[in-house]
Amino acid sequence: MEKIDSIKRSESTGSKLNKALIPDYIVQKLGLGNRDLSQLNLPCSYTEAAGILFTDICSFTDITQKLSATGHYGVEDIIEILNDYFAAMHDCIYSNGGSLIKYGGDSIFAVFPGTPAEAVPRMQRCKQEMVQALQKLNIRFKQQYGFCIEFDGAIKYGQINLRVVGDIAYHLDYYIDGLAVQELFELGGQALEAELLPGAETLDYLNAQYIPAPFATAGKQDQRQELYPRHRVPKGAGTLFQSRAAQ
Repeated sequence: MEKIDSIKRSESTGSKLNKALIPDYIVQKLGLGNRDLSQLNLPCSYTEAAGILFTDICSFTDITQKLSATGHYGVEDIIEILNDYFAAMHDCIYSNGGSLIKYGGDSIFAVFPGTPAEAVPRMQRCKQEMVQALQKLNIRFKQQYGFCIEFDGAIKYGQINLRVVGDIAYHLDYYIDGLAVQELFELGGQALEAELLPGAETLDYLNAQYIPAPFATAGKQDQRQELYPRHRVPKGAGTLFQSRAAQ
């Protein structure tokens, strides 16, 4: 996926939407499709409850400083590392029904549409696949660059607002905001290395699906144990989950 953070007019189609430049989520939710951008009543917005995911590479500033100090080839290494990392993470997000909305330096923000029963399991499975994909990348990173990378972040379910602003004649941009987004970034700030913290409502859902080992089907690996492992309780997770975790 090309790193483009705004909706732009396609040179070949005039004001027709070039869907390759924007996430599928925005195309679908705003009903764009082959619609002419001039038909949008700007600014426009769309509000719904959805799953959201945020990740950030740990200590990447230190890594870039070390590589940049080696000169031109070090800068090329940084670009290659990020390209490989973003491509692998995008595949994990897309294969689990998510849509990568924004890149920010070495961070990723994605949306997983659907009800909690739909979005939360997909985010959880995406997290597991992202960890596995990074483990494979780190084998090569260690051999090629002499170090490995890790990410941290958060997952949450809540109400979000998709907004499109700008002027069709010059430049259009999009962003997603809302209290859930703010809480997502706050959770990400509490995460430890290699950890994606779940929000309170996500924790409650995960806990409700969790089956303790003694109750697993005899002789079989319970898939729900694999999908819904126990989680560390972040600050502000809510008394409901904290009381459950203490039991």
